[in-house]
Amino acid sequence: MARSKDTMEYIRGTVTESAAGAATVAEIDMPVRFDANLAVLIHKIVFRGGYFDAGHAQGDYFRCALHKIGSVQNPGDINDEYVIACLHQTLSVDATPNIIILEEGLMEWTFDPPLLYAKDNVYLAVLSAGQASALTAHVLIMYTLEKVTDDVFIDALTD
Repeated sequence: MARSKDTMEYIRGTVTESAAGAATVAEIDMPVRFDANLAVLIHKIVFRGGYFDAGHAQGDYFRCALHKIGSVQNPGDINDEYVIACLHQTLSVDATPNIIILEEGLMEWTFDPPLLYAKDNVYLAVLSAGQASALTAHVLIMYTLEKVTDDVFIDALTD
């Protein structure tokens, strides 16, 4: 079945910390075609993960982000120039039941107009603190494909 620019498609990605508290990055392939100037228009990004385990404490956190580059220092930093979307949750044990506070970012990002992306990879990063076990982040990227001009494609590549 041939792809249509009007067909919404999705890519799923998962990354698990190599050890609890260790920033870990996974590469996700994007269906960009350089030879045909076929780029991705990202419409929505949805994050899942960040479940705090037993023995958690005030200030424990979960961060995940979708980045344009693979060398991620601080997942969840919304001010990082290479962040496409991120989520940063912190645990508050001051209330009963405990509360997860959304510090930065969103669990669900919607782009209107869609975000033009012409690189062949994106990077999903995860980092937590105060967890007894390594955490996993999941992402769902909803997109359509778009044929663009050479100039638009090159601009998207160098962005």
